[in-house]
Amino acid sequence: MQTTNNAIDLQLIKNECESRIDSFFSQFGIATIARNSSIKKARGYSALTILLNIFVLPFIGKNIYRSIVINPKSDVGKDAIYEFMRASNFGWRRFLLKLAFSVHEFIDGLTSKDRESVLILDDSTIERSRSKKVELLAKVHDHTTGRFLRGFKLLTLAWSDGSTLLPLDFALRSSGTKNNDTRKFPKILIRDHAAHGGAKRL
Repeated sequence: MQTTNNAIDLQLIKNECESRIDSFFSQFGIATIARNSSIKKARGYSALTILLNIFVLPFIGKNIYRSIVINPKSDVGKDAIYEFMRASNFGWRRFLLKLAFSVHEFIDGLTSKDRESVLILDDSTIERSRSKKVELLAKVHDHTTGRFLRGFKLLTLAWSDGSTLLPLDFALRSSGTKNNDTRKFPKILIRDHAAHGGAKRL
């Protein structure tokens, strides 16, 4: 009985989160931003449906594997999710920047014009110590611990007014030193260099 009640509570939380996120998507025109960023599907589930299912996961404490891959009641299939995430023609950086501008305009109308704002650059280390077959995986230096780790550097540009933080752009960086390269995949996985993923990869 306890397990059943927990499942019901989780479903209620998910429904509430999806309702609020759906409202957010509508208010800030996520469908239009996605379409203008080349994030669209030719067949199957719509890009908006998949985005909604991914977007809700952090708010219900679930990951893709637990919520979608092994969940028979998932709204979308695992193949659709993986195909969506692998697409190299999606302009995620454009999507993030356009969304940030839209949210900034909303915040700007609620706050004083005299407030100070700043741009923040951060290069946090993303550790992938157990991974072996990840493209561009390398040994990178973590300036916080002073150690070399297997992973990436996540370079992020954000805007803040002291109360709100908006990410504007990001780049997942590998090592430029061949000796630090630990990847097992071929050098070039994305063949279409004109695509967003191909241009970013180079």
